[in-house]
Amino acid sequence: MPENRSIYNTEARPEGLIQVQADLASQWALRLTDLLEKDPGAEAELRALVDEIQATLLASAVSTVGHSVAAGRDVYVRADHGSVAATVMHGNLAPPNPPRQGPAEG
Repeated sequence: MPENRSIYNTEARPEGLIQVQADLASQWALRLTDLLEKDPGAEAELRALVDEIQATLLASAVSTVGHSVAAGRDVYVRADHGSVAATVMHGNLAPPNPPRQGPAEG
C-alpha cells in the first residue's frame, strides 16, 4: 500500500472513494480468511455479526418521493466550467455570469 494511503482514510475524494472501498474490502477479506483458518470455530460468531450488520443496514435504508433526493451515503453535486448543478431545480436558473448576447438589435 502506498505510504500516503491509510486503511483509515476518512477523507477520500469522491473520485477515489471506489478505489479506497475496494482496497478495504480486499484487506478485510484477507483478515477474515486468516481468522477462519486460525480459528474455524469463529465462523458461527462471524456469521451472526454479518447478519446483525446486514439487518442494521436494511433498517437504515432511505427512500424518497416527488422532487427530492435521498441517499444512504454522501451526495456530491458539482458545477464545472461556469455550469449550474443542483439536485432539484425549480424556477429560472442560469450559470453565474452568463455570456452576453450580441449587440441589441433595435
